[in-house]
Amino acid sequence: MDQGVSAVLGASVAVVGTLATAVLTYTAARRQTSDQARAEQVQRLRDERRSAYLALLEATEPIDRVMHAVAPEYRNNVFASDSPDWPAISALAEEVYGASQVLYRLHSKIQLVGPDYIENASDGIWRQVRSLHEELFILADTQICPEEPDSRLSNIVDKLEMEKERFAIGARNILQGKGI
Repeated sequence: MDQGVSAVLGASVAVVGTLATAVLTYTAARRQTSDQARAEQVQRLRDERRSAYLALLEATEPIDRVMHAVAPEYRNNVFASDSPDWPAISALAEEVYGASQVLYRLHSKIQLVGPDYIENASDGIWRQVRSLHEELFILADTQICPEEPDSRLSNIVDKLEMEKERFAIGARNILQGKGI
């Protein structure tokens, strides 16, 4: 082989090697940047979810006090005596209404950060809180104690507790990375 051809061929191989290295370096850098952006986005979403989930759970805390006041298993509930405490029932209805408004606003945030099954659990909580409000409002408005006020309220309280538990378990799974 001629020395000139060898020199040109050697230089060509060097140029091709340099170009290949540049392409591989560029591809690796892009991939690293993309992976880093994806990791930051996942972390941002996890932080937004944690904030929204915690806000919703904190918004249910006033409802716990109301549930204790109306649930039949608690000795001092508002229906414990022969004459229900109508002003207290009315105040509880208003408290539940206020909480339902907060939960409704938070539900919109939950819809944005998802996922769907958490959004469904959030909706379930809100619907049960609305049912609790409606039942208490009717009782306070009519001041007529039904034959079994405890059974209807007890069913609502039980369903609300189930929805809260479903939401909490789902939220914990998401935040632990089991359901992203």
